[in-house]
Formats: sequence, structure tokens, C-alpha cells
Amino acid sequence: MAANPSETASTGEPAWMARLPEAARERVRLGSSRLDPRRIGALVGIAGGLVFVLSNLAWAPAPLGIALRVLAVALAAATLAALFARPRALGAPAPVGVGAWWVYLASVAGMLGLIALARLALTASGHEAAIPIAIAVAVGLHFLPFARAFRERHFVDLAIALVTIGAVGVVAAIVVGEPAGEAAAVVAGIAMLALMLAYAVRGRALTAR
Repeated sequence: MAANPSETASTGEPAWMARLPEAARERVRLGSSRLDPRRIGALVGIAGGLVFVLSNLAWAPAPLGIALRVLAVALAAATLAALFARPRALGAPAPVGVGAWWVYLASVAGMLGLIALARLALTASGHEAAIPIAIAVAVGLHFLPFARAFRERHFVDLAIALVTIGAVGVVAAIVVGEPAGEAAAVVAGIAMLALMLAYAVRGRALTAR
């Protein structure tokens, strides 16, 4: 049976799986393969969480800053271990259409546009302190289309966490000023890393709600 650009007609599996050896294909079906694109994609989330934490700690006293850095790196390392060193099964990947990748590109473009607009608006209004956490809101919103396109509830979990923390943080930064925006961005980064670890350990079982 010929494969269309998104999935094979006979199995409903993503077409890229048909190019794998049978043994590797079976590991992907079980969600335990290191070749699973979800594992590679998770690297972006890990990097994003680390950036939120490590780039927004100028306000923190040395002991607190060290503790938060250690926590962030530990969460990232544990997630990498669960994804690649001793892979935990993520569950079978959902078949997705080729349109999912257009959704991905549009969502990333939309996120970058929102970040640029937020920077302009907050700078013009004299609320630059809210910029770091406004970025977290934009990142959170861009996960929402992913959830439908890639059929992963995990993206909804990330969106809810980042948008909720971000909305509270933006208000606090506008009302209180520095360092509320940076502190909220650190909280968002820790939450993001914790959710990435939960997904790496529990996979789709976490999202089957």
C-alpha cells in the first residue's frame, strides 16, 4: 500500500515509520525508541525551560540563585536521562497529517510575532519589567495549536501552566515593577521543566484525560 505524505493507509502510522527497520518500527510503536521525533522535539522544551530560568536570575540573592540553577539543571538532566539514557515508553505516536507541520510553522511564527508586539507595547508604556514573563505567555499560547495538530494533551498542560503563570506575572510586573517579571519567568521555566520531566517519565499516560 502506498504511503501518502502524512501516514500509511494500511496502518494509520506516520509515513516516516515505514522507512524504519521492523525492529526499530516496533520500538516506535511501543514509544520506547530513541528515534521517536517526540524525544527530539522535547529537547526544545528543555532548552526553553532552562533559558527562562538561567537568563532571569539577576535579581536573586546568591544562595537562592544557586539553588534555582541547580534545580533547573537537575530537572533538565533527569528529563534527558528518561528520554535517552534509559528511555521510558511514551506510548504509541499518534498519526498526524502533513498539515500538522504547517500548524507548527504558523504557531512558531505567531509566537515570534507576539513576542515582538509585547516588547514594543510594554516598552512604549514604560513596563519593560513585564517583558520576560510576557514572553512566557507567548510561548504558552503557541503550544495550544500543537495539541490538536499532534494529538498530544501534553501541549495543553504546558500552555495552561505558562499562560496562567504568565498572566499573573505580567500583572504583577506592571503593578509592582522589577523584579516581578523576571521572578515569574523563573517560575514559568521551572514549571516547564517539571512538565517535561513528567512527560518523559509517564508519556501519553499523563495526557490520556
